[in-house]
This record gives sequence, structure tokens and C-alpha cells, in this order.
Amino acid sequence: MKSTAIKIGPEKYKRLKGNSWPEYENYLNNVDALNKKNFAEWDQDVPDEITSFEKNFKYPVEINYLNDESHSQAKQDYFVIAMLEGKKNGYYLELGASDPIFGNNTYYLEKFYNWKGTSIEINNFEHIWEKNRQNKLTVCDALNFDYNTIPYHCDYLQVDIDPATNNLLILKQLLISHKFSVITFEHDIWRNTEENNYVAACSRKLLQKNGYTLIVNNIAIDPESTNEKFPVIFEDWWIHSDYVKKSVVDAYSCFNDNFKYPNDILFNRN
Repeated sequence: MKSTAIKIGPEKYKRLKGNSWPEYENYLNNVDALNKKNFAEWDQDVPDEITSFEKNFKYPVEINYLNDESHSQAKQDYFVIAMLEGKKNGYYLELGASDPIFGNNTYYLEKFYNWKGTSIEINNFEHIWEKNRQNKLTVCDALNFDYNTIPYHCDYLQVDIDPATNNLLILKQLLISHKFSVITFEHDIWRNTEENNYVAACSRKLLQKNGYTLIVNNIAIDPESTNEKFPVIFEDWWIHSDYVKKSVVDAYSCFNDNFKYPNDILFNRN
């Protein structure tokens, strides 16, 4: 990426980042195009080098900025890295794996931090996974998987299957048999149904009862990247205090009735 004295403004950064990162990257790599832009929408009073929110975690952590960007839909991979302070050789359980790279929460952990894990997906993406991932995909219904085959303690649990009521069913099962350092749990309350609101409320009570700490509730995706009219509030982020330091928890904790964008939770603004 070329260096330039022009820095994209925070709001435009957040809008472009999501699923439109190539557009932002094209801006940075095409100085002629930049010079033809109306600079009123850019913040020009900045240092000579481009900087981004990702270069300034709220709590110091080792991350491979220059190698790649987050591949998660809402920076879940960065959240795991932040909570576990750049832990290498971890283990994940990924329920609802889908694509092996794009929008995937474990690709970054595997590629740059040498994580192993179990990825489960009901749709058959196995041929794509074989070409792009070292860790294999298990094609099955997550409700029917034998979880006795995975370690008792996992560093990261992703619960992201459909419908949301299945997420709650499988969470109840796993909390009896296993323990997790970090959990991202999808409830999809943006749908505003009794079912999704019930899943959100019950999952919160269940996790708290089992010793987990809510770090961020109501994680949302910018509507401009989802073609929705409102922010898509879909997920809660949790940790277990046995595995995450209190100083880390204090740096990122944010729970209230408002929706939250991942960049605002994870990074200090430059």
C-alpha cells in the first residue's frame, strides 16, 4: 500500500471498510484519483503516513497488520486476538463456518496465529475449504455433532447457525460439557421477533449463570454494507474471566441498550 499524506475521514472509513475494502484500497493506491477528489470529505491535517483504527487497539496486543486485514464480518477475529492478547496455537470451535475465507471468523487465527480447530457447516463447502484451509471442515448438522471429540477447553467458540433458537439449544448443550475463553453468540435481534428477543435474553442469563462475562452486547453492522435501512444488531461478545485478564476486560467492556460498531469497541481513533 502506498503512503500518502491524505487520510480518509472516520465516518467514510467505517462505511468503506466492511465489505468494500477494495474500494478504499483503490483510493490509497491511486494518487491521481485522490487528487481529483473533493477533499472536503477527507481529513488532510494528519501525519504523512496512512493510519487506521486497527493500528491502535485499546489494549496493547501483537497483531499482523501488514500481512492481512480482518476477514470477519464484524471483526470477531480481532476481538478474539484482543481478548487473548495475540495468543498463538489456540483452539477454536466454529459453528456455522460457511465460506473458508470471506466473512470467516477463524481464517485469520489459523493463518497468522497457527490455531487449530473444528469448523462445522451444514452446507457442503468442503471442496472450497480443502483448497483454502489447513484445518478441515466437518459437514453436518451442528445439533447432531459429537462434541466429546473436541477438547474440554476451547479458546474460542463461535455460535452462528440458523435459526437463532438452534443457537440457544446448542449453547445449553455446550456449557454443560465444555468451557470457552471467548464466545461470540449470534441472536439476530435486528429481526425484531419474539423468538430472536427470547434467544438474546435467555442466552445472556445462561452465560452469566455459567460464569461468563458480557464484554459487548448488541454488536451491529453498518446498514450501508447490508442494504438494510437500520444497523443490523446481531451478536453479543463474551469471555470467561479464568482466561482473560481483568485489565483487558476493563479496556473493552461496553454494554447498554445502544447498538455498537466493532471499530468503536476495539480501537482508539487516531
